[in-house]
Amino acid sequence: MGAEGAHCAEGKGTSPSHSVAGMIPRAERLPVRGERRKPFHISRTQYFTVKVFPPGSTKTRFAILVGKSVFREATKRNRLKRVLAKTMRAVHVGRSPVDILVIALPHSGKDSETEILGELTRALRAIP
Repeated sequence: MGAEGAHCAEGKGTSPSHSVAGMIPRAERLPVRGERRKPFHISRTQYFTVKVFPPGSTKTRFAILVGKSVFREATKRNRLKRVLAKTMRAVHVGRSPVDILVIALPHSGKDSETEILGELTRALRAIP
């Protein structure tokens, strides 16, 4: 076993227990592919489409889709995903578990981050 294997065996590196700052923990990720269920709530805002599904587990799970039409550069798309995930976790604390899919619309990359996060917060608080 090389240095990399020993590094992962200590609970660091790319093992599932390691959490990269800003990423959604695996238990809180909603698989984007796979079974399709009918959403019980859909909210459309200026920047997002938010779909809420019945819970598939005991925790609230999130999925965030940011396409190339929002930002061409992957680094910008990933940064937006991290910021959205942080906001979603902060807003949805202590609420009943649901599965939430947030789809960023093309013009969401053109306005200020403050406006975008405010819109997401309002959309998440409107979830029944």
